[in-house]
Amino acid sequence: MLLAFQSLYRLRYPFLPRIRRKSSYSGVLTGTGKVIQGVSIGILWMASVGHWYVVWQLPVNNIHQDVTVKGDIVEVDCDSDKQQLTISVDSVDNEAYFISRRIRVYEYEPNTCRTAGQGVSFTARLKPAAGLANPGGFDYQRLLVSKNIVATGYVRAWHYWHQPSASVRQQIKRFIILHAGSDPKWLLALLLGDRSGLSTKDWDILQKTGTAHLFSVSGMHVGIIATALVLLAKIGVVVWSRWSGSLSPFRNVRRPIAVMVCLAAAGYVSLTGAALPAVRAWVLLAICFTLTTSAASWSARHIALVMTTVCFILFPLQVLSAGFVLSLAAVYSIWFLLWRYRLAAVSWWQAGIIMQVGLSLLLIPITVSWFSLISLLSLPVNLVLIPLITLSLPWLLLSLGAAMLLPACASDVISYSVALLNAVAVVLEHVAAQPGGVLQRDLPPGPLLMLMIAMLLLVMPAVPYRKRCVMLCLLPVLMVWVPHRSDRWFLHVFDVGQGTALAVTRGDRAILIDTGPAFNENAFAMENAVLPALTRLNIRHVDGVIVSHSDNDHAGGVNVLRRHALTHQHTFWHTPVSGCQQGTQFQWQSLTFYYHWPMPGNQTNDNASSCVVTVKDGDHSVLLPGDIERTTEYRLLAQQEIHATTLLIAPHHGSQTSSTKAWVKATQPDTVIFTTGYLNRWQFPSDVVKARYQETGARQVNTATSGYIRVAFTSGTPPLIQRYRQDLAPAWYHEAILSPKGDHSN
Repeated sequence: MLLAFQSLYRLRYPFLPRIRRKSSYSGVLTGTGKVIQGVSIGILWMASVGHWYVVWQLPVNNIHQDVTVKGDIVEVDCDSDKQQLTISVDSVDNEAYFISRRIRVYEYEPNTCRTAGQGVSFTARLKPAAGLANPGGFDYQRLLVSKNIVATGYVRAWHYWHQPSASVRQQIKRFIILHAGSDPKWLLALLLGDRSGLSTKDWDILQKTGTAHLFSVSGMHVGIIATALVLLAKIGVVVWSRWSGSLSPFRNVRRPIAVMVCLAAAGYVSLTGAALPAVRAWVLLAICFTLTTSAASWSARHIALVMTTVCFILFPLQVLSAGFVLSLAAVYSIWFLLWRYRLAAVSWWQAGIIMQVGLSLLLIPITVSWFSLISLLSLPVNLVLIPLITLSLPWLLLSLGAAMLLPACASDVISYSVALLNAVAVVLEHVAAQPGGVLQRDLPPGPLLMLMIAMLLLVMPAVPYRKRCVMLCLLPVLMVWVPHRSDRWFLHVFDVGQGTALAVTRGDRAILIDTGPAFNENAFAMENAVLPALTRLNIRHVDGVIVSHSDNDHAGGVNVLRRHALTHQHTFWHTPVSGCQQGTQFQWQSLTFYYHWPMPGNQTNDNASSCVVTVKDGDHSVLLPGDIERTTEYRLLAQQEIHATTLLIAPHHGSQTSSTKAWVKATQPDTVIFTTGYLNRWQFPSDVVKARYQETGARQVNTATSGYIRVAFTSGTPPLIQRYRQDLAPAWYHEAILSPKGDHSN
């Protein structure tokens, strides 16, 4: 940010004050003044953007209510089960917006797939943009913020939609599908940026091989097309010069070539759907051409600073996007490698290998920080595929143009193009199937920074003790694999939406209690929240799983967990009908697990028969009651099974059918945790229940607003409670989803 805004001085803006040279210290003062002003401008701009994003949230009376939305469809992702629509909103309930805002809505089992560009009106139920918040998990809220999406929801009814005239992109897509002969999904993804045909399996293959960037139109593709156009223009100039009898042009054609290339590249960006990464790349290309062809002399450093500045000004929220960070890092890495190894003076194949190896090393820390994995297959695969795509993309576009001009040969041309990319996809599938190709690891910020420094030292010019410094920097990274100290134990409450998933851990071992929900047989919470978090926590063994009862919101991830490598043949599985019965207890890692409910011989597996378990260490106790309701609470109290506890997971997510006054009085928890989904339709936890716990002085924490919660227990000291959004990974955009009703259980 600081370096980016320093380029404003290169532009000589008159409103920026300057420090006059008056003494030998004036150079230092001038530099200090620029630094202070650059920092101030950067902070002011980014803070303003964040402020406006929070201000643009929905009014309280529009949340979870039927509202009428009018706007235009920006993006569509449609299949037989649901379609995801990104809408540029013009008005909500006839209240027009001066500045359009974006929302994301879903329609389940759609009758018709909508198309981008349609003007629509529909009834929807909305809530502020939010996502699950867990260590090692995908930050969906950050993705929504980076796309300037301020609310999400679902469609209740359609009022009308205007079908736009077929765009050139849609006509070309239909033409390709008509003449392809087989599924052209890879050709559509590469040429038109249409990735709707790629399945989850396809994306998994691309991620494992580190080639997702090749089939997502981005700055690399715009750069390839621009380079091809420049070469084509230069060849045209030479041919024209020879044809006209002159061996060199009479005038400087750099500017006309730059203008023509920019216009042609703009056409290509429009053809690919004008995705934000491609638009961003085109803007930077235009700036680069403008500065390099201007009368003033611009150094590479100042060009880089101006381009970075424009990125921050025009696309401020994109700093939260993985694509933006990777693109920016890749561009600066390329410039660095060109300078470091003087690649202009070596052969093209040597330059290509050095560039690819250097980029792979330098981008490892960023890849780990955003995707929590290192693809060992990425380097060899990209060494082959990047040159192949670089050479193929211009030819494929030319072939497509020729096929459209000569319909007689269209089927052959397009079929060959589809066959080429399908063959590449088959090879990638075989490569991705090789074991050990991906290291799944999420690094904390400290080790990640040291890894970045180590990568830079490896490619920097030789300095004294470089190897030793690299080894020292890698030590924190290696320490991530060392098990946690076992003199304390933890309760982990995962953010899985409307559901429950807990883990009790000590060292590198864990016992899980409940597995979160599943939707349409997709255990999203287990796959994308719980398991990545366990990896981040360096858990190597799951010794047992306690499933409180069979409801989907508690048992949805069981099948996924059974197949995972963390569980093994010695892992025990306890349920209300097997292993969990009143009076049973066992020891694990010096902790005592005691079952209070259900009664022996129970054969039901519902809320009333949920496993009720207490975990004790001698000083502290944690009560985990599942989804029991008032009848079961009264029976347990009558049997004197329940006593005061240090920490309580609220029964049935804080429903009014549980947490009776007698239960709250008997448990007397210091802390009560509610496991609920953000602004869930049942409005859990109930205001009545929260008031009861408040009367006892219990601290109330809710996964809906706090995200993942970690409680550390150490003998002789009170538990240490840390919330993900507020303590472990705070971010300004988390403020946008605080409960509009003033919920204090956070």
